[in-house]
Amino acid sequence: MQLDSWQLYAKSAALAGLACAILAGAGTLLLPKRYLSSAELRIVPSDDAGPAQVAKMALRMEDLSKEVLARRNLAALVQDESLAIYQQERARVPVEDIVDQLKEQDLQTQWVTASLPGARPGPALRVSFAYPDPRKAQAALCHVVSAYTEKARSTPDALTLEVVSAPNLPQRAERPNRTVFLAWGLGLGLLVGLLVASFRRQPKWSLRLVGFALAGAAVASSAALLIHDQYVSTALIRFCPVDGAVLPVVWMHRLAGKVLSIESLVGFVTAPALGLYGRDRYRNRPNELAAQVLARNIHTERVESPLSEALPELRISFSYPDASIAQQCVRELTGKFQETSFSMSQQQKGTPTPVLELIETASLPPKPASPNRIAIALVGLAGGAAAGACPWRRRRTQANT
Repeated sequence: MQLDSWQLYAKSAALAGLACAILAGAGTLLLPKRYLSSAELRIVPSDDAGPAQVAKMALRMEDLSKEVLARRNLAALVQDESLAIYQQERARVPVEDIVDQLKEQDLQTQWVTASLPGARPGPALRVSFAYPDPRKAQAALCHVVSAYTEKARSTPDALTLEVVSAPNLPQRAERPNRTVFLAWGLGLGLLVGLLVASFRRQPKWSLRLVGFALAGAAVASSAALLIHDQYVSTALIRFCPVDGAVLPVVWMHRLAGKVLSIESLVGFVTAPALGLYGRDRYRNRPNELAAQVLARNIHTERVESPLSEALPELRISFSYPDASIAQQCVRELTGKFQETSFSMSQQQKGTPTPVLELIETASLPPKPASPNRIAIALVGLAGGAAAGACPWRRRRTQANT
């Protein structure tokens, strides 16, 4: 009888798992295909170009990108009849919505490493375009690359733009990871099969197990509601090199050490305009509160890219239960970086210093970053199911004994 029971469980789980895996694999075939064509561009530097010159050329390349990829130019790209792209979309939605899709999904730029004169690595801009038709993707990207070269020639100093790699014709479509879909389908099918077999063999125990699982999920969800939401606001600062100045990386570390010191953060956490942790101010000394905020709320991260050495970037984040206060705190921190950079440059007595540039202003987070209440509910669900299964296993063992 026990052998028949396990055979029933195995057969039900195997059939359900196989069916769900097949459905998940078939579902990936229904997703739209996207062919990605890419090209790499760079401004040709001189043979003796140093890090400062390479950084300046990278900045010029970004200026070109802002002009070439402006909304008016992208709208003209979408409406170009010779390319015949987005024809169905243009019949349904406004062109402005298609331009938003271009900027957010289909047309992307990314800095990569390319070979410079003298076999030295250097930055190059990779431009990619994704579209359901591979030939149209290549043709549209060729149009964009031509716009880059024409814009470079029209600059006052007539920049020499080199196409490191021309737009390619993609041979394969970019598809989602089928292995992940199959694994999820198989796991879900196995779970459903075991539950079905369990309800057929042990209906009372199965109902008890489901009840305990739902109760665990309810308790975990209720406990998660007691956890305060944490909103994370971020900003991005870039340090641009100047001839005769210290390296931007060195200047960045000096500023970060100055602004994020405990002495500097004491005035930050006790500022009445911010109103941070009003209750904790009466229980902790200012130095202790500043140390807690530095360890718990403030996070800095250097952005890694091929331009990290020539144009280092620092991302500053602040987490807090109130979204607007988190944004205001990041604004205050970026302002302190700018003020400290100016005051330290004044102390250099005529020696040039790197230029601090605010690339991304403090963001207003639309939704909390934590806690993950879905994960907490799933943990409660699993814990409740385990709690419901343990007494049954104990009684079965005692009965057999």
